[in-house]
Amino acid sequence: MQEIADRAGINKALLHYYFTNKEGLYRAVIQSVIEGIMEELSGFLNQAAAPLTEEDTLCGLVRVYTEILRDHPDFVGMVLRELADGGEYLSSMEEIIHPMVQRISGAFKTMGKKSGNLRGMALPHLMINMMSMIWGTFFLQPMYSKIIPSAGFSLKQDAAFYESRVRSINALLCALLKDRAGGR
Repeated sequence: MQEIADRAGINKALLHYYFTNKEGLYRAVIQSVIEGIMEELSGFLNQAAAPLTEEDTLCGLVRVYTEILRDHPDFVGMVLRELADGGEYLSSMEEIIHPMVQRISGAFKTMGKKSGNLRGMALPHLMINMMSMIWGTFFLQPMYSKIIPSAGFSLKQDAAFYESRVRSINALLCALLKDRAGGR
């Protein structure tokens, strides 16, 4: 706690007053980032004056979520650690996460005309596929940063990389939905 207080430029007693211990501080950090994510996603869903098209909703969610995780690289590692430890703190954030999951699910249901499917894909699978591709961009970074260069490709994780990643995820999701709509 002393090292944290020193890095923050505050008195250790003040840190203890607000957070009690490292566990309290850890929970506060996770909660703060999750609240920020929910706020960003909510802002995206609220900004449209008219209902968004299926493609605009998917593309916008992928972009916003990718940008949030790009801007909070330490959070990705915290989530990995949290999941490896059983996800206790993430589970305790349900009251923060649940309303946004309901909003996103509602947007997908509206796109799927309440049928539970969007162009033949069950909405839970669409959400899992989308989240897997976004989070995988960050979770798998240590692995693909070694594999891709060894295969002869260059990989520079900069703004262009993340922009390309957003386009790639959106292209895959939209192509999948178009194939579903065409009955393939």
